Amino acid sequence: MYNGVLAAVVLAHAFVDWPNLRGHVSLDMTLGLFFFAVLANVCYCTAYVVDVFVQFSGLHRQWRVGRFALLVVGTAFAATITHFIAKGFAGP
Repeated sequence: MYNGVLAAVVLAHAFVDWPNLRGHVSLDMTLGLFFFAVLANVCYCTAYVVDVFVQFSGLHRQWRVGRFALLVVGTAFAATITHFIAKGFAGP
């Protein structure tokens, strides 16, 4: 779900901004996109540290509800950051 949402944001920007983006496509841009994709997945994986801690703390019943809420909020936040980064790739 997480990677799919972020990919949809990037593809939507690429589709809408294709006339401006076509002149900027390069190896550096591709490597930049790869870097940001890896960084997004590293940020996603840090949630597992909190998840393991909470599950061993005795709050696992309450965490089942909060876990999904955290996924939705975190994905929306990441999609917002991705929107601004993708918008910057197309240039002014």
